[in-house]
Amino acid sequence: MKKLKTTRQNNPNGSLIEVEKDGNCFFRCVAYEILGDSSKHREVRNTTVEYIENNELYFSNLIDGSFRDHVRNMLLVNGETCSWATEAEVTAAAMCYGIDIYVNVICGLQNNWLKFPMQEGDSSRSSYLCLRHMSDHFDVLRMPHKPELDVHNPNDLIHSPKPFTDKLKRTSPEAYENIPNSGITDIGKQEAVC
Repeated sequence: MKKLKTTRQNNPNGSLIEVEKDGNCFFRCVAYEILGDSSKHREVRNTTVEYIENNELYFSNLIDGSFRDHVRNMLLVNGETCSWATEAEVTAAAMCYGIDIYVNVICGLQNNWLKFPMQEGDSSRSSYLCLRHMSDHFDVLRMPHKPELDVHNPNDLIHSPKPFTDKLKRTSPEAYENIPNSGITDIGKQEAVC
């Protein structure tokens, strides 16, 4: 197993674990945290893509373009942009591994948390994984507790797709809650900055 670089985050209670930048970073993060080895990213990718494929009706709403092309591209581990994780893969990983995934999206001076719940409803007692997404790359954020967030009911959100990065394209309010560090923002009213 390749040793990953661990650095201290601004938060004295957390640390950043950097994974390889090879187009498999999201899957490497999940493999590192769930399977204990980032090199098992193919297993995580295959499990996640299979879950998406078996739930086409749900996930086709989170995918731009052809569902079949997306699934085929997601099975590639060659680092091409067409194989990078999208919101569909983050949502599917949360659901199939039974964890809440919190993504700290850093874009310029903006720093927002997105929550991809393992299921709809209250998940306050569920396992969780925190990731940082910056410059089209995911790293693991080791946090001693879930980010302290004031969570809105997803049903209160406006149901219109909004991108949050160039690579994570489609958004469904049921799939996540957009929670900025300074409070709650209604994703239906937020403009994409990146």
